[in-house]
Amino acid sequence: MEAYIHSENEAFVPTAYDQGVLELVANAIAENEGAHFGELSIVIMSSEKHTALNIKYLNHSYPTDILTFDVSFDDTISGDVYINWEVCAENADSFGVSVGDELYRLIAHGLLHLTGYADATEEEKLLMREQEDRYLRLIQEKGFM
Repeated sequence: MEAYIHSENEAFVPTAYDQGVLELVANAIAENEGAHFGELSIVIMSSEKHTALNIKYLNHSYPTDILTFDVSFDDTISGDVYINWEVCAENADSFGVSVGDELYRLIAHGLLHLTGYADATEEEKLLMREQEDRYLRLIQEKGFM
């Protein structure tokens, strides 16, 4: 597995700590879901650039927190996860958590999408949230939060 986190937004500069969280979550999801990850890329973007992607690829002309693009082949799961930094920060404020904690939730969320989890229905949203919480607890147990 090759997993990378990088930023196109000056407001966030990823650290080795953030890279460690990404690798921890990706490895845990792979183990628990029986998945085999190939290349994973997490990109932190400005709301303007993120929304432009949302318009271009999904024809949605509004900001969202995360976009996930699956580029898997055969049985190897690979993909790109684009996170809107401004929406991430707004969500953190709304949920009463740190921006880092919300970022880690979104990373787990994107990786779960790549393994087949959806969030279109209320039932799917509930299951997705349960799984996000599962991986956030793991991050806490390992001392990253």
